Amino acid sequence: MVEERAALYAAGALNDAERTEVERRMADGDEFLLAAVRSWHDVIAALGTTLEPATPDPCIKAALLTRMQSQQATQSTTISGSAASRVPTQIVHRADGSGWRSAGAPGASVRVLNADRKRGRMTTLMKIDPGCRFPTHAHPGDEECLVLSGDMIDGDLTLGSGDYVRSAAGTHHDELMTRMGCLCLVMSSMDPQSSR
Repeated sequence: MVEERAALYAAGALNDAERTEVERRMADGDEFLLAAVRSWHDVIAALGTTLEPATPDPCIKAALLTRMQSQQATQSTTISGSAASRVPTQIVHRADGSGWRSAGAPGASVRVLNADRKRGRMTTLMKIDPGCRFPTHAHPGDEECLVLSGDMIDGDLTLGSGDYVRSAAGTHHDELMTRMGCLCLVMSSMDPQSSR
């Protein structure tokens, strides 16, 4: 069951509740699950470099391209040779309110902007509703946070719009809260063993 859940998590095939549960268990120090997720991330990354490109049926290709163009995240690509050799050069996320999912606490949501699995780092937007309390958590790797709007209260520290804080690996936060609500840009590790 753990291996299957780790494989589905690494492939991005879990629903929001299942993904949140896996992330909670990893944050709580479930080393077996963490090792399984890391292993599956490596397998999935290797698959992308070892499989031969396939030429899809033209009708299926057209339908997929139409679907991709309608998605909110738009990728600009450089084309050299065939369409199968497209390399992403830019990822754009529009400020239209789409792509948010639960961050594991009522009133808190996250939007992944970039996930660099090779470096084990990710960039997200975190939105916390007014009066929300974000649960106690540890930082297994370095985390950087820039408050874009609103306020964030971390014990005796109150951050406002434009304030930046860097939390080193191993830092532990008691419950975070916000009076006005907040929107933050967060750069953090993807797994508990990543540091810097």
